[in-house]
Amino acid sequence: MNPLSLVVKVLRLTPQFPRMLKNIKLAKDIAPDSYQSIGKIIEHNAQHYGTTTALKFEDESYTYSEFNQTVNKYANYLLQKGIKNGETVIAYIENRPELLFLITACAKIGAVISLINPNQKGKVLTHSMELAKSNHFFIGEELVSFFEEVKHSLSGSLSHKYYWVSDQQKTDCPQNYTTLKTDLEHITTENPITTQNIKSHQVYAYVFTSGTTGLPKASRQTHRKWLSTYYWFGKVNMNLGSKDVMYVPLPFYHTNALIVGWPTALAAPCTMVMRRKFSVTHFWEDVKKYHVTAFIYIGELCRYLLNAPETSLDKNHSIKKLWAMACGQIFGTNLKNVLTLKTFLNFMVLPMVMLDLPTRLILIVPLDGLPKILKL
Repeated sequence: MNPLSLVVKVLRLTPQFPRMLKNIKLAKDIAPDSYQSIGKIIEHNAQHYGTTTALKFEDESYTYSEFNQTVNKYANYLLQKGIKNGETVIAYIENRPELLFLITACAKIGAVISLINPNQKGKVLTHSMELAKSNHFFIGEELVSFFEEVKHSLSGSLSHKYYWVSDQQKTDCPQNYTTLKTDLEHITTENPITTQNIKSHQVYAYVFTSGTTGLPKASRQTHRKWLSTYYWFGKVNMNLGSKDVMYVPLPFYHTNALIVGWPTALAAPCTMVMRRKFSVTHFWEDVKKYHVTAFIYIGELCRYLLNAPETSLDKNHSIKKLWAMACGQIFGTNLKNVLTLKTFLNFMVLPMVMLDLPTRLILIVPLDGLPKILKL
């Protein structure tokens, strides 16, 4: 039996198979010129699941309705500032809700948000900001001092507009910056009409490479790519429910959080927990605090967890699923290693695909090998 036939045979054993096929087809059939977009998913969830908690961050919490209304304030504000479809804005902000509000707002009006890594400083920061020309700079309070060091070296700086995105309000808004929070107070929460005109082929964000082989390079992220992962990762692979809690400790200036973790939560739709920075020390505390049932990680994070001292929370938790984009790079395709990790952390780890199978048959699709079937 060839590998594809084997995969189909296993999938047919699941009661979710018809729904899975439907969502695979939806992911496959997104036409570039169709009016499908991130903004429409956000508005759909707000309309149909408005009271469900969409986002948690530290002690903040937003329902799907509140999230959409807040995003609308940002979107309508950007429109008020004259930012047009296809225009770029720059965001230099740490992982926090304001960053996600800006990302979504830009997606709703057709603007492109350039997501600058908050760890960048000096010449590398200047390089990344110069790659995506913009007159609008949204700078987090926590990063203003680093931005100020390069601000005047940016080309066209005389026409630039600076927006101060307050954080813990330990400092005052600098001179020549607009206080975003104050400006947003009287902006309407209505859905902008622009969302209806966004096509799936449009770029909504620039995400930068790490720069390990030279200076960072910008990667164009389209609505179509985001929607494909919304269906494939969210509705097929992870298959979360509305009562799940998805923990995303990864940065939204990279794609794992932006186009895997976030749309997977929206597809349920369930709660997403956003963290400013990954912390080994606080990982299991967060899992308990937020009642986490699923999370996304890259390989290094699991290595850190495995190497950390054991605590009473390690195995006394509610996690049932995780999505591992780089698992194969660390654990390879050795099923014994996969099972060892499962035993250690008491949840299931698969290199590429995770499915709920009542038959206890698990489909393994390695990064560099043929599909395998594992019976637990």
